[in-house]
Amino acid sequence: MQHRKSSRDRFMGREMMIFSSIQWILIVSGFLVSLIVFMMLYKFYRKNSNYILDIHEKNLKLMDATHQMAATEQQLRALNQQLMASEQQLRAANLQLAVSEEEARAANQQLMAGEQQLRASNQQLMANEQQLRAANQQLMASEQALRESESRYSSLFNDMAEGVALHRIIYDDNSSPVDYEIINVNPQYEAILNISREQVLNKLATEAYGVEEPPFISEYSKVAETGIPYRFETYFPPLKKYFEISASSFSKGYFATIFSDITYRKHVEEEKLKFQTQIQKLESMGILAGGIAHDFNNLLTGILANINLVAIQMKDDEKISKRLSAAENACLRSQDLTKQLLTFSSGGAPVKSIIDLKAIIRDSVYFTTRGSNVTPEFNFTDDLRAVEVDKGQISQVISNLSINAIHAMPNGGIIKLSADNINVSKDNGLPIKSGPYVKISVEDSGIGIPEEYFQKIFDPYFSTKKQGSGLGLAISHSIISKHDGFITAESRPEKGTIFHIYIPTSTQEAPPEVSVDDNIEAGKGNILFMDDEEMVTTTAKAILNEFGFDVSLAGDGKEAIELYQKMKDSGNPFDLVIMDLTVQGGMGGKEAIEKLLKIDPNAKAIVSSGYSSSPVMADFRSHGFKGVITKPYKVHELVNTIKRVLET
Repeated sequence: MQHRKSSRDRFMGREMMIFSSIQWILIVSGFLVSLIVFMMLYKFYRKNSNYILDIHEKNLKLMDATHQMAATEQQLRALNQQLMASEQQLRAANLQLAVSEEEARAANQQLMAGEQQLRASNQQLMANEQQLRAANQQLMASEQALRESESRYSSLFNDMAEGVALHRIIYDDNSSPVDYEIINVNPQYEAILNISREQVLNKLATEAYGVEEPPFISEYSKVAETGIPYRFETYFPPLKKYFEISASSFSKGYFATIFSDITYRKHVEEEKLKFQTQIQKLESMGILAGGIAHDFNNLLTGILANINLVAIQMKDDEKISKRLSAAENACLRSQDLTKQLLTFSSGGAPVKSIIDLKAIIRDSVYFTTRGSNVTPEFNFTDDLRAVEVDKGQISQVISNLSINAIHAMPNGGIIKLSADNINVSKDNGLPIKSGPYVKISVEDSGIGIPEEYFQKIFDPYFSTKKQGSGLGLAISHSIISKHDGFITAESRPEKGTIFHIYIPTSTQEAPPEVSVDDNIEAGKGNILFMDDEEMVTTTAKAILNEFGFDVSLAGDGKEAIELYQKMKDSGNPFDLVIMDLTVQGGMGGKEAIEKLLKIDPNAKAIVSSGYSSSPVMADFRSHGFKGVITKPYKVHELVNTIKRVLET
C-alpha cells in the first residue's frame, strides 16, 4: 500500500509540472513571438520603409494570430484549470482511495485475524477429530476385547470339567432371602446332576430340586450380599451324592456355584479309613505275631534240627525215615503259616535264593488241594529257567491262588498250572522291565469274576466270599511286586479265571536239592554260635559237632564279642560266627556285627532269625554279613551255608 501511494504522488507531481511548463511555454512563446515581430518590423522599417505597410498588414495578421494564440492560451488556461480541478478531484479521489485502502487494510487484517481463528478452529477440529478417532479405535479395541472375553468366558463356562450354575437371590418383603433363581447352567451341570437345562433354567431352587427349603440358602445369600467366597463339602440328599462346592458373587444379589461330584472320593475315604483301622489292627497283630513267630520258629528250629539229626543217624531204617520226613514237612508247613501273617502285617521283605519253581509249585498245590474235590494238572517246560525268590513267599502265592480256585469250583474240577520261559518287551504292554521272565499260570473252570468286581480283586479286604478275608490276592500282589514281577488275571463269568504271574529269571542255575538222607561231608572249623534260645544253641552244637566243627556258644551279642576278642587274643580265632538277629533284652546280631567288624574287619558271620521279613535278612551283605539262614532250617541248609561262607 505504501508503494502504491508513493507512485501516485510522483504521477501527480509530474502532471503539475507539465501543466506549469505548458503555461510558461505559452507565455514565453507569446512574448518571444511579439519580440521577434517587433524586431523584424523595426528592422524592416529601418531597411525597408516601403514594406512597412506590408509588414503592418502582416503584423496585423500576426496580431490576429497572437490573439488567436491568446485565445488558445485562454483555452489552455481553462484546460489547465480543468486539469487542476481534475487533479483536485483526483487528489480527493486519491484521498478517498487511501481511506478505502485503510478500510480495506483494516478489513484485510480482520479477515486475516478471522482466517487465523478459522485455522486455529480447524486445528482444534482436527485435534478433536484425532481424539475422536483414538477414542473410536479404543472403543473398537474394547469391543473386540469384550467379544474375546465373552468368547473365553463362554468357552470356559461350557468346557469346564466342573458343574457351574449362576443364580439370583430372591428376597421377601422384609428383604430376607427366601429362595434363589437358576439363571444359567453349563453342560457339565447337566451331566453331573443328570438334570437337563430346560428343567432348571429360570426356575426357583425349591421347584428345580423338588425340595421345601432352598439348599444352602443361608450360605449362598451371605456370599451374594458380602461378596466373600465360600467353599464347602456336603451331602445332597435329593440326589444322594456328595459335592464339593465353591460359591462366589459376581454382582450384589447374584452368586455362582462351581461344584464337582466327590461321591466316589468320599466312599474311597471311608473305605480308606476302614482300611487304616484294619491296618492298625493288623500292625498290632503283626507285633504280637512277630514275637510269637520268633519264639515259634526257635522251637521249630530245635524240633526240625533234631528230626534231621535223628534222620541222618537212622537213615538205614526206612520206616522211621518216612515218619521223620513227615514230621519234617509238618514243621516246614508250620513255618509257612507264620510267614503268611508276617508277609502282610510287617512288610515281608523277601529273603531270596536261587531255586527251581517246579518243586515249589507242586508242593504248594498238593498241600493246598489235599482233602478237596479239586485235582491239579501240571504243565512245565523242560528247560524252565531258575529264579531268585523267597521260597516261602512264592509258595504262599501259589497256595492263595489254589485256594481261590478251590472256592470257585465248589462242585470240584481241575486246576491247571503251567510255567514257561518268556521274554517281555515293551510290545507286550506289561508294566515291568523288559527281559527274560518265567510265566506261571493258574487256571480254574469255576464261576469266574463278575466284571464290576474285576478292578478290585487285588484291593485289601475286598472279597465276594461271605467268609473271605479279602487278603489272599492283596498279599499275593504285594509279594510279586516285591520280587519285581507282575500278577494279572483274566476271567469270564461261568467259564473260569486264569491268573498269570511274571517273575524275573536268574542268570545262575538253581543248586540241586539236598535231602536229609543225602550224605553230607564233614567240615572243619572253629564256630561261634550266638542265640538266646538254649534249645537252639544246644541242638546246633550237637549237629555241628556231628559234622566235624568245633563250636562255642554265646547267649547274646555282648557275650559273643567278648568271647571273639578273647579267642583272637589267644591266637585261636573263630573261623565263623553265627548270630541270631533278635535277642530279647540283649544285644542282637545287627549291633553285634558292627562291633565285631571293628575288632576284625575280615570276620565272617552268618545272620539267622525267625523274622524273615527283617530288612537285614533281605539285604544281609550291606550290613556286613557273609551269609543268611532263616529259622527253622534243616541240617543240610545249616551245614551247607557254613561251608559256602568258609570257602569264600
